[in-house]
Amino acid sequence: MSDLQGRTQIVSNRGDAAIAAGVGDGFFESSTTDTRSLVQIPRSEFLEQFHASGGVSTNRVDTWAKVDLSTVVGKNFQRALSFIWHQQAPPNELLRAAYDEILLHGLVSLLGPLLCGEPPLKQTDPGPAHVRRACELIRARVAEPIRIAEIARELGISPRHLQSGFRRHLGMTPHRFLRDCRLDEAHRLLSAASPGHTTTAIAYDCGFGHLGEFAHNYRSRFGESPSETLRRSRS
Repeated sequence: MSDLQGRTQIVSNRGDAAIAAGVGDGFFESSTTDTRSLVQIPRSEFLEQFHASGGVSTNRVDTWAKVDLSTVVGKNFQRALSFIWHQQAPPNELLRAAYDEILLHGLVSLLGPLLCGEPPLKQTDPGPAHVRRACELIRARVAEPIRIAEIARELGISPRHLQSGFRRHLGMTPHRFLRDCRLDEAHRLLSAASPGHTTTAIAYDCGFGHLGEFAHNYRSRFGESPSETLRRSRS
């Protein structure tokens, strides 16, 4: 990174990524054969996801960081980004919110080690009552775009504490609980599907963008494939 006539210049080579925050308007230069991507995410949403994952030190969020995308975490993020990019416009708001969560989680995984200059603080248990209420809210809104940070804010606790409570009392994360609720909704819709409904359309309507992963998780939960449930509902 260098200063050029009062402007900040960040140089990124193939195999790594430059992450900038708070730099305002800017421009991107590359060769015509380059295939890099730009991801822009509101700072507030990133911080919510960062705190939900247990991050405590944000003193470097307003600076820049260079991330190695050749690592396992980096490659996973690249694959997720490539998948989302090739989906073009999501067919509904539920799926759009799911894609946003994937990108936010990927960025937090990349930047977490760089931003945390101190060990994570001990996560406070919010108590089973908060976890039960969070479960009720998630179930009631399973057909809507849901952000775990919004659920935590409605309960008056931090996303990090909600994460801790779910792990302690349910043995899973809030995102895993949400995924299972959406699998249950997909099973309900497939079991009562009318002629013309497809497994793909129902998966999208329930917030699943990766059909292979949806089918794998569905079989693990219900012991059969989505198409088998659909065929049985029509017999």
